[in-house]
Amino acid sequence: MCSSDPEILSLDGVEIHDIRLGYLVISYFTSRISWKKIVGILNEYGFEILEDKESVLVMQIKQAIIEMVHYSTFDAMVKNSDYLTGKFNISYPSISAIFSKRENITLEKFIILHKIEKVKDSLNTGNDIE
Repeated sequence: MCSSDPEILSLDGVEIHDIRLGYLVISYFTSRISWKKIVGILNEYGFEILEDKESVLVMQIKQAIIEMVHYSTFDAMVKNSDYLTGKFNISYPSISAIFSKRENITLEKFIILHKIEKVKDSLNTGNDIE
């Protein structure tokens, strides 16, 4: 959301306590606005509410992979599986199975696609690949 977008919710009596990628903490009065209306407003801005644990886990896995591949100084000698199991404290086969079931792509393919994107970005900008 851009900085003015949260004001849309505030106008409807929703107080935003914390907002960042993949995370939103709010409070609201059900007498002023319904949960359905809040979800509708967020959907208008392209956001989806994830309410089941597997969907939340998949979103967190995606964020961890993007962070690992694009933004961290992640030691390339450490296996992707070790990184993810350490981060989520869940076995890699479980992480992989949940991810593949929800995303219709294997976890390894998702990681490879992000690594390819990083190389393409580095080639386009002339930066060294870390």
